[in-house]
Amino acid sequence: MKYSFCAAAFGVASLILSANTTIAEEDICKSAGEAARAVMTQRQRDVDMSVMMEVVDKQQEIDELKKAFRQLIIAAYERPAFSTEAMQAKEIAEFVNVIQLACYKRVK
Repeated sequence: MKYSFCAAAFGVASLILSANTTIAEEDICKSAGEAARAVMTQRQRDVDMSVMMEVVDKQQEIDELKKAFRQLIIAAYERPAFSTEAMQAKEIAEFVNVIQLACYKRVK
């Protein structure tokens, strides 16, 4: 399971870094965190994983970006969904922090 978190964060960070943009490293990891938050929020709402994958497939034209987002979705769905709002919020925050931590380790 830990591999999926790292793979997802590295995938997102590596893709953005390889795009030769002028985005600051902090902004890259902030964006990775925002993506992680969006994915885990849907996970906590029990959105079907197949629906999430279909959205990525339809919205992402760049294969590398599609792969990175699919890894992020897989990592989120390896973690549990909770029924209480407090536990959902905790799980979302933890997932975001794990992804951002792996990203910052990658880009620094």
